[in-house]
Amino acid sequence: MKKDTFLASLFLLFSLVLTLLYIKPTVDADAELEAALREKEVAFATSESEFNELRSQKEQFDKLTEAEKEKAIKRVPREINQQTLIDELTALAQKNALTLTSVTFSKAAGGNDYRKITLVASFSNLTGQDKTLPFLESLETTDRLMTVRSLSLLYGQNRSDYTVTLEVYYRG
Repeated sequence: MKKDTFLASLFLLFSLVLTLLYIKPTVDADAELEAALREKEVAFATSESEFNELRSQKEQFDKLTEAEKEKAIKRVPREINQQTLIDELTALAQKNALTLTSVTFSKAAGGNDYRKITLVASFSNLTGQDKTLPFLESLETTDRLMTVRSLSLLYGQNRSDYTVTLEVYYRG
């Protein structure tokens, strides 16, 4: 009897050890799968939120008139066209009786929402009249989204030179 009880206890203990050895990896794998599932659910919720925001923005854009749509697209174009920028700067210069003397383009560090380039433009005023305020107002009221990073003015006799560093944005 004692031998049978001992063997039964030993068999039960052996079965328990085997069960634990089999279940532990399964439980660990299940926990890893649950953690991965939670990560995927968070990523999905984030993507879904971004998608809903984009859908809302598209619905707002679709409500605009054609003129408002053109203005919005001009403000932050899909890509940078250097010739268009030069033409806009030339028109800005002519509007203020200035001469566009040079333009330099370079890539800027990436932004959060838009891509951008750095543009350095130099203008000369040979009229002898101070055009600083009208020039700054023209920069401020341009349709294109840009940030003025620096502006330098050099006044001489019957001449003034302006150099402006701009960050010009596009959707890319």
